[in-house]
Amino acid sequence: MSVIVNTNVQSLVSQRNLASATNALNKSTQRLSTGKKINSAVDDAAGLFVAKGLESQLSGSQQCQTNIALGINVLQIAEGDLVNIQDNVQRIKDLATQASSGIYSDQARGAMQDEITARMNEIDRIANSSNFNGINLLSTSAVSSIDIQVGAGSGANDSISVSGVFGNATCAGLELDKLQDADHADKYLKVTGGDYKTVTANQEKAQATTLDVHTVQAARGTVKTCEAVLNTITDRRSKLGVAQARLESASAGLATTIENLSAAKSTIMDTDIAAETSNYTKQQILQQISSSVLTQANQAPSIALSLM
Repeated sequence: MSVIVNTNVQSLVSQRNLASATNALNKSTQRLSTGKKINSAVDDAAGLFVAKGLESQLSGSQQCQTNIALGINVLQIAEGDLVNIQDNVQRIKDLATQASSGIYSDQARGAMQDEITARMNEIDRIANSSNFNGINLLSTSAVSSIDIQVGAGSGANDSISVSGVFGNATCAGLELDKLQDADHADKYLKVTGGDYKTVTANQEKAQATTLDVHTVQAARGTVKTCEAVLNTITDRRSKLGVAQARLESASAGLATTIENLSAAKSTIMDTDIAAETSNYTKQQILQQISSSVLTQANQAPSIALSLM
């Protein structure tokens, strides 16, 4: 066996092994401290590319869940206001039903009419104040539809359009100011200034009508009008319920998607603590051994002194 002083091959081999063990130990330490298996592209370039794509899709899906929650809030606001409008229409119908009996005096009918007028004003107020984030829902300038983004992509299937549930819900919009029966002879009509005057059927056809309980026949016409309006409101509330159910279903689907995307991302990016701890211990032992062997290898050329 040759005894060489200038080139200590054993030392070089030990240095390489020590450097390798130290690098592996540092990487293992980084993975344990960050909890991530991939801390830079050099760790796994392909894995990083896939993980970032999943991360983008995951982030978009989480935002879509917020979009859906806000969309449901919009529908709930619209339905809540429609419920209040429906309650007022129902009260008007009750008053008209009461006035359909011929046992009330003009003064009593006037009191009923005053409440009906107040209820109609309240319906207009509710409809005109119904909005979400500045978007009118039930006023004369209400939106006709709202698109809600429910998917992380940009395709046609990534959004849901909610329509047929918003729109004008004022008295005029619901046609609550039009009597179903307008051919009776003597009736009262509301005119500018809030007063009432008696007109004939022919005169009435040339004027805008309003709900009226000053006569039995007019009261019955008001009942008919209210019935039609109540059906319209119920239909809109039904559509609101369908739209809300669809959004809730989309939200449930997104929750499953988010769960699966998170699991896939975790498989690629997250550190397996048990396995990495074992690897950390292994690299720590190899580092210590390499350091000890390097010490011995550095002393090996000194055998040359014993030959002199």
